[in-house]
Amino acid sequence: MHPILRYALLVIVFVLSPVSVQAARAITISVSPDQLTGDEPLTITASPSGFTEGETVYIKGAFFAPGSTNYFGFSRVGDASWVKNIETALTQPKVIMGLWNNYLSVKNDISDSGYLGEGEYSLKLGFYYVTGGNALSPVQWSTNSVTVVLREPPPTPTEVPTATPTCTPSPVPTATLSPTKTPSPTVTLTPFPVVIRQKIGRTATRSSDILGISNQPSSAEVARPELIVQPTEQNASQNIVFALLAIGVGLGLLASAIALQQSPLWKNKQKKNG
Repeated sequence: MHPILRYALLVIVFVLSPVSVQAARAITISVSPDQLTGDEPLTITASPSGFTEGETVYIKGAFFAPGSTNYFGFSRVGDASWVKNIETALTQPKVIMGLWNNYLSVKNDISDSGYLGEGEYSLKLGFYYVTGGNALSPVQWSTNSVTVVLREPPPTPTEVPTATPTCTPSPVPTATLSPTKTPSPTVTLTPFPVVIRQKIGRTATRSSDILGISNQPSSAEVARPELIVQPTEQNASQNIVFALLAIGVGLGLLASAIALQQSPLWKNKQKKNG
């Protein structure tokens, strides 16, 4: 057969063959942010290709030091659970191609031996798909890896116990005793009221001698008032009143005698007696 005819026959057979060749499965990733502190989460954005819509795939994140194959890290399953990188494939997050939002949350695992301290690490995404025999494939890795800076959380400050202030008792004020005020002695005035009483038996000076009258009887006993001061328990003011009363009586008697001596009747009587 002519070579040209043979080549044309092969082309016709290939075109009419029912067998189709499937493209290889692949995932390319990017991250945000590109550094983590402590156990902060990081989001991987995946761009899958070559997958059949509706097929089930298990995925996980993997941190590793440059040049190392000791992978570590956590991947989020659902809304709250986290699974370590070394756990089995069926415990890793499961996605359905065509329904997956192409995001995966991962975080550092400081306790893992693959973590060597702060610095730059590589991150990639691994996946498992179901083979024709209904088994899981060996782990497949994303076509690229990204660099991420891992930092440790700041040390928790040690709480220094606050010294409880010692309650210093306030000094009890010493009561200063004021000197007792000695009351001034009360001077009690013992009243000496003037008591006027009659003392009979003493011969008084005749009124005629006082008034200059010679015809008054000389033998008459005249009661003369005598001032006798006796102490009593009455008020001192009463003493003064009685004293003034006695003086007033004496002055009244003297004034009466002088007035009588100056009267015309008294003068006529003196002429007759002369």
